[in-house]
Amino acid sequence: MRNHDLHPDTTMNASRHSPGLITGITLGLLPQFVIIIGIYLFSNAWIALGIEGFLLGCVLIAWIIRGWRPRLGRIPRVTIPFTLMHLVSGPVLMLLWRQDPENITALLLRLNVHDSQWPLLIFLHCTAVPLFEELYWRGILFSNSKKPVLADLFFSLYHAGILAVLLPPILWPASLVSLAGAAYIWRRLTILGNGIIPAIILHAAADISLLITTYWIVH
Repeated sequence: MRNHDLHPDTTMNASRHSPGLITGITLGLLPQFVIIIGIYLFSNAWIALGIEGFLLGCVLIAWIIRGWRPRLGRIPRVTIPFTLMHLVSGPVLMLLWRQDPENITALLLRLNVHDSQWPLLIFLHCTAVPLFEELYWRGILFSNSKKPVLADLFFSLYHAGILAVLLPPILWPASLVSLAGAAYIWRRLTILGNGIIPAIILHAAADISLLITTYWIVH
C-alpha cells in the first residue's frame, strides 16, 4: 500500500497535514473499537454513538490545531441520481433481510433503542453522524487515488460491524462489499466536488433510508 493511499490531496487543503501510513492505519482501526465497546461489550447503541462522537471529535480537533481545514466544495449533478439510489437502499436491504418485526424490535431493545428515542436517533443520523464521519473518513483520511484504498475497507469494516448485529451471517459478505463500494463512490464524489458536501448528502440519505425503513417495519 502506497503512502498516498491514506493521504488527503491538495484539493482538500490538507496535504501537509495528512497522516503517514502507520498513522492512517491507526486512525482507520480506531473506530472499530467503538463497535467492540459500545455494541458488543455494552450492547448499547447510545454508548457507541457517544464514544464515536468523542473519538472523532478529538481527532478532528487535533488536526484542526495542526492547521488542517476541510473543504465543503460543491454538489456535482451526478450526486442527485446517487442520492436517489441511496434513499432506496433501506427498503432493498429489508427485502433481502425478511426479518420478523418482533425479532427486529427485540434486537433494537437489546441495543437500548426504545420507541421514544427514534426521533433523536433519526435526527442524529441525518445531521451530526454523517457530518462527523465524513470529516473523518473523507476528510482526514481522504485519498485522491482512483483505486480502492485502505480507508474504504476500514469504513466498510466499521459499519459492517454494526450491521452484523442486525443481519444474518449470510448477508455479512454482501454488506461488507456494498459498504466498501459506497465508501469508494463517496470518496470519488468528494474528488469530483472538491469537498465533502456530496459525501455528507449520500451518507445522510443512506442512514435515513435504513432507519426510516426499520422504524416503519417495527411499527
